[in-house]
Amino acid sequence: TEMQAAFTALEECPVPVVAAIHGACVGAGIDMTCCADVRICSPNTVFSIREARLGLAADVGTLQRFPKLVGFGSRVRELCFTGEDFSSEDALNIGFVSRISKSESQLLGEANQIISKIIANSPVAVTVTKSSLNYSRDHTVREGLE
Repeated sequence: TEMQAAFTALEECPVPVVAAIHGACVGAGIDMTCCADVRICSPNTVFSIREARLGLAADVGTLQRFPKLVGFGSRVRELCFTGEDFSSEDALNIGFVSRISKSESQLLGEANQIISKIIANSPVAVTVTKSSLNYSRDHTVREGLE
């Protein structure tokens, strides 16, 4: 679908994508942020993979991308099957976000600090690193080294 293609375009963007998440990140919000390379959130962010609770099948990439980011364990399956909300602390604990900002008002500043550190590096090195990480995620170590 067009929405799947739009989210995949974020994932395939040659430069790193940093997502600064606040408020409610539900359904398509999870779909979209799964495509980011780095995710941070504010302390009050609430996440939910709510499709099952609404009688829908998640079909824009969450069930394919989310477990690859955080693992296929029991907690992930529970979140997908129940549609229950999970907090910013839960998102940090399972590895969905790399950090929680000090406050919502500082979220964009903290995201910009990450971006500043990235852009201080060689653009070629950063682009090749992203490409290699994405390739390695979907292939064996041997294939990644070839």
